[in-house]
Amino acid sequence: MYKLFFRNEKNILKTIKRYPKKVKKQIKEAFEDLKKNPITPNCISCSRMISYDCYKTKVGNYRIIYDINEVKKQIEIIMIGDRQYIYKEFKRNYKTQ
Repeated sequence: MYKLFFRNEKNILKTIKRYPKKVKKQIKEAFEDLKKNPITPNCISCSRMISYDCYKTKVGNYRIIYDINEVKKQIEIIMIGDRQYIYKEFKRNYKTQ
């Protein structure tokens, strides 16, 4: 089982607090699924889309962008947001590696 941590915990938790209860529950379930198996059929590599070696998974109209460290068995949640805005925000905040 993988450990979960947040790149910018304060901002991510603040973002999640704004979401409706239903979405919060779905995000929590997605976190639990990621801990068990971070690479599922629902996850997609973001490397071509945002020029950054990471993964995304869908939670309704929201996306979770994350990175996997296989050696340490860790999942780093990079960003969570509405699908309309998350990729632009990601490109603005995280330049290519």
